[in-house]
Amino acid sequence: MDKKRILILGAGVHQLDIIKTAVNAGCHVITLDYLPDNIGHKYSHQFVNCSTVDIDGVLKHAKDLQIDGICTACSDIALPTVAHVGTELGLKVVPPSVAETVTYKESFRDFQKSSNLSHPGFVWGSSFDELIAGLEKLTYPIVFKPTDRSGSRGVCMIREFSVDECRNAFDDAKKFSRRGIVIAEEYVKGIDVSGDAFLRDGKILFCGITRKMLRNFVPTGHMLPTDISEAEQSLLKQELQKTCTMINYLDGPLDIDAKILPGKVVIIEMAVRCGGNGIVPLMRRGFGADLSLATIQHSLGEKADIPHRDVPNGSASMMIIPEKSGTFYDTIDEKELKKIVPEVFQLLISVKSGEEIPPFQHSGNIIGLALFDCQKYEDYSILSKKIYSSLKINIR
Repeated sequence: MDKKRILILGAGVHQLDIIKTAVNAGCHVITLDYLPDNIGHKYSHQFVNCSTVDIDGVLKHAKDLQIDGICTACSDIALPTVAHVGTELGLKVVPPSVAETVTYKESFRDFQKSSNLSHPGFVWGSSFDELIAGLEKLTYPIVFKPTDRSGSRGVCMIREFSVDECRNAFDDAKKFSRRGIVIAEEYVKGIDVSGDAFLRDGKILFCGITRKMLRNFVPTGHMLPTDISEAEQSLLKQELQKTCTMINYLDGPLDIDAKILPGKVVIIEMAVRCGGNGIVPLMRRGFGADLSLATIQHSLGEKADIPHRDVPNGSASMMIIPEKSGTFYDTIDEKELKKIVPEVFQLLISVKSGEEIPPFQHSGNIIGLALFDCQKYEDYSILSKKIYSSLKINIR
């Protein structure tokens, strides 16, 4: 690449992989968000102080900077901006209608329903009173979610119908919604899986599926290879291909969360970007698939290839979750951790000394991320506990 100029929206710890990959690929990398101290700005060539949801502001900067490509990673809220700005500039991006359909949870459920795709029963709205009649008809337990946030922010389960409990859950979810819209949907029982894929010319070029670890509704890690059967993996890929074809998403990265049931797959969420929680470096380690590089190539209008192994090496990611709230002081570094736990191949700490750590409620409250080699599912718990204890996290 001849110093093509790429604008990456977001510069937090979850965007580090795509920022570093773009730099290593020879691009002139410009990062944009409203947090000047974000770690990703230290690796880019330029930084723009602007909110990733400010479409007009981002468009103005993009024109001034004469960019050749625009993308994001691990950020749902930035996707409509990428789509609108890229379309305005004639760049290779997802159509705005597709970006908004998959980004806003109520739009995605409406799309699944109208397309006769598998989906949970649901109701959504901006006022609790307009939902009461629909809430009584759903099969419990149900889950309340803000429709325009990720990372399990504002998510709450209600096990039996109760007007007061449902109202409280609605109000809590609404606090996290930028547009003030909440969805309540039936909880789907099944095996939780996640994955990242890449499409080219309407076909899935690569799809890596992980077993997802959860604490309540918050993802705490991923593991390769997944423990679902080949038949279940094939069923998931078929459902994913059908969904992408029907929504007219033909080229680019894809991140998914799904439930595996006997003879059936339900796609819970789908995002037209690379995934977070360490899933991209995990795909690189496990499959040899570089989704960050493919996303950059695609954004610059180049042909993206993803050479990969069909059977992944055993590897895993673990969110570093604080055991208590307080002031973070320090922890050991990656070099020291590797001496104690040689299976570790990457450590990212996303908080600074002196930073206040709130009680853990969603993925925005994590301390960092550890990635490690893990050959068997039963070893995951043993290694993750060893890593956490070895970090000697100092929170007072």
